[in-house]
Amino acid sequence: ELVQPALMGWFVIFLVCCVLMFGSMFLAIGSACSDIKDAQSMMQPAMVLILLAYMGSFVVIQNPESNIAIGMSFFPTMTPFAMMLRMAMPPGPPLWQVIASVVLLVATTGFCVWAGSRIFRVGILMQGKAPTLPELLKWIRA
Repeated sequence: ELVQPALMGWFVIFLVCCVLMFGSMFLAIGSACSDIKDAQSMMQPAMVLILLAYMGSFVVIQNPESNIAIGMSFFPTMTPFAMMLRMAMPPGPPLWQVIASVVLLVATTGFCVWAGSRIFRVGILMQGKAPTLPELLKWIRA
């Protein structure tokens, strides 16, 4: 009785978007690096995004209706974590917030997959030194 079927449907949507978003980030990082040392240094910003979402979940658990919790629900890398927690705790967020966060998350996921595919296309064929952030942005625009 604690788990509603609608909540499970939302969970699947958030899970698929989260896996695609973070998976494309990690795939882009892995394809851009030819050395494990370079990959570890480039992995740090992506891992910080996941850790911030995890640490922010404690704020959401304490007060799901606070301004910080609502803000985290609309920050795309934190949306799957924060919004699912807010939806599971009564009374839950208004429907417009859930729909708006899903739309923002789907748009961000689409962009991450597109950008990751562009980096993968160039990075998988590159050898030698690790690319810098400006070079990665150039690969996305190319």
